[in-house]
Amino acid sequence: MKYLRLQHHQANRKSTKKNEFRIYFQPLSFFEKFSIASTTLFWLKNLLFIGILLSFIAAGLRWLFDPQTLPITSVQIEGNNYTSTAQIQALIAVYIVGGFFRINLQTIRETIEVLPWVSHVYIERRWHNGLFLKISEYQPVAIWKNHAVDSSGQVLKFNIAALKGLPVFDINFKYISDTLQIYEELLTILKKVKLNIKKIGQYPNGEKYLILQNDMKLILSRDNIQLKLNRFLKAFPHLLQSQHVSSIQHIDLRYTNGVAIQWYLPHTKLQSSFSYVSSFFSGLKHNGESYANQ
Repeated sequence: MKYLRLQHHQANRKSTKKNEFRIYFQPLSFFEKFSIASTTLFWLKNLLFIGILLSFIAAGLRWLFDPQTLPITSVQIEGNNYTSTAQIQALIAVYIVGGFFRINLQTIRETIEVLPWVSHVYIERRWHNGLFLKISEYQPVAIWKNHAVDSSGQVLKFNIAALKGLPVFDINFKYISDTLQIYEELLTILKKVKLNIKKIGQYPNGEKYLILQNDMKLILSRDNIQLKLNRFLKAFPHLLQSQHVSSIQHIDLRYTNGVAIQWYLPHTKLQSSFSYVSSFFSGLKHNGESYANQ
């Protein structure tokens, strides 16, 4: 085998040309042939190895993403109170047929989050055939004009048929946030004596009132609401023991040194005049102090 060689020849001083090249053929030596053959064989082996490796990777990926490989057979759902588990399962059934690695978690999340009560969904794969869904729902705390109100004061225009035992806010929309704050403060106090709030309403002058679950109505003041409610609750157990408790029309907490009770007249629905708690509870003491003057 002959190879074309290009040799640079430095001209001698007598030559008129400074540089010249000579081209000629010369057979390669044994070592040169062996070196070229070894290099060629090395690259051929490497290319073959890479080709085989890529084939195995492609076959593995086809196996992993085959819908019949590691199918989803278990879906665990937690945190849903207002959205039924059956409804969620039916909604995502079409998206979990692609196998463990092929299912699209983002699509499943977005599909569930369109449901009315769902605010956010956390989803993860559970090796080797399961999904785990953690549902975060809006938390309704009250009803306003046939809509739910959540803990942030947002009005949720969802079906409220499943909501039981929530108080009703009979107020103007712009007072929802303020009423919600008052509700949470008063509920904490009332629960100490095992009372709950059935309704919070508002008069045209802006003053609010409560209706408890025993249908007792309390008119609230504009200031020192908690102080005046606590004062009334000290006398409340004795009020329940009175034979006249069913004749109470409402209790007015707006006074500085006591409360006033509005009664129904016997055998009628007519209202009687105010009677201050200081006179109604005359003779009753709590640790030596009058209820009306606390």
